[in-house]
Amino acid sequence: MDFSIFSVNLAIALSLSAIALVLTYALLIRPDQKKTKKSAKV
Repeated sequence: MDFSIFSVNLAIALSLSAIALVLTYALLIRPDQKKTKKSAKV
C-alpha cells in the first residue's frame, strides 16, 4: 500500500514537473520566435 501510494505520488510529481518545464519552455521560446519572426519580416 505504501509503495503504491509512493509510486502514484512520484508519477504525479514527475508529470507536474514535466508540465512546468513545458510551460516555462513555451513562455521562454515563443516570445523569442515572435521577435525573430518580426525581425525577419522587417
